[in-house]
Amino acid sequence: DKFFREVKKTNPVHMLKIQYRMHNEICAFPSRTFYENLLETSTPNTSPLAIHPYTVYDMKVGSLNKKDRKNIHNNEEADAVALLCKIVAEKMNSGGGSIGIIAAYQGQKKVITDKIRPLMLPRNINVDVNTIDGFQGQERDVVILSTVRQGDSVGFMGSPERINVALTRAKYALI
Repeated sequence: DKFFREVKKTNPVHMLKIQYRMHNEICAFPSRTFYENLLETSTPNTSPLAIHPYTVYDMKVGSLNKKDRKNIHNNEEADAVALLCKIVAEKMNSGGGSIGIIAAYQGQKKVITDKIRPLMLPRNINVDVNTIDGFQGQERDVVILSTVRQGDSVGFMGSPERINVALTRAKYALI
């Protein structure tokens, strides 16, 4: 909590108070954590997708593989993310849409991309895998966030700005 207060003091931001992208359940945590409950949503409480708007899985799978600082990855988590992407894409198939997979590290982005490429995903579902920084300013219908690390060590995910970006890219569902 002290960390976030210090960031706010050193980086004053002028903000718009109404957001038009996210489902209100997705907006609730960023509003509370980063915007002192000032961020409101004008989007309806309903979603065109049969997917819960905010889901957290504590995977506790695999181990961290680290060749260097940019190639950090977790193969088992990447397998789980690819499977989850396939399930979500199949649920979305009738209406089409977009899935964004946000990886915390370049290494994880590459591993996930390699695992998704051979999947037979519906043609009307656009899947994009990128890093948090790569998703800045973008949105997708569903976002799957792969943090790679587990436990108390979150690496550069300790940056409030990056966490905020990662948590606010989804329109209808954040997993």
